Amino acid sequence: MSDKRRMIQMQVIVFLTAIIGALIMTAVYGKVKHDRYYSVTIEEVQKTQINLSISMLELLISKRGPEIKLTVDDFKHAFEPVLTKRFMPLKIYQDENLIFQSPLSYRPIKTPKHKEIQLGGYQLEFGIYGTPPWFIDGTAMFGVGTNARYWRWLGDPKNWFSGKYDYIHVPFLSFLGLFYFFLFSLAYRFRASYLSDQVIVTLEEIKKHQLEHNS
Repeated sequence: MSDKRRMIQMQVIVFLTAIIGALIMTAVYGKVKHDRYYSVTIEEVQKTQINLSISMLELLISKRGPEIKLTVDDFKHAFEPVLTKRFMPLKIYQDENLIFQSPLSYRPIKTPKHKEIQLGGYQLEFGIYGTPPWFIDGTAMFGVGTNARYWRWLGDPKNWFSGKYDYIHVPFLSFLGLFYFFLFSLAYRFRASYLSDQVIVTLEEIKKHQLEHNS
């Protein structure tokens, strides 16, 4: 086998090993960042959205008076941007009957009734989404399904190198680079040591052959 072919094989093995190591580290590190991202950052965003929504609704009532007549379609249209993206759970009651709720999401609901407001004969309840699953998808066999963030990302290899700046892609590319350069350096050092030993053995054989020839 030529040295060029050996070098190519070594690079392929190093790269595949680096990917496996990077995926494992991304799974562990991503779990910590994933939980913190949703339980802190995204939860605060949801609370801000709810406070803003209530503030705007109260302003609407104060400007137009309590005689304002609203319909469920008005609420659907008003909250469409946050409901279609499943950013905020919402339920609307009339005479204690549920007449509307936001579409189901793969994300669990942490607080079903974070805040509520009475408006034109309707009662609006705003909830808070919890942290979506990272590893375990309760709806899939053996827990491995697309509702779990890590498996959904893992199942789309072309997305691994998309360059997105988030808590999955940045750690993955960083771990991949570290593993690759470490393993490549280790393999190159091993190869250099192996070649050095081979040179010494070859020189010893030449020396032995010369001594036998001279004798």
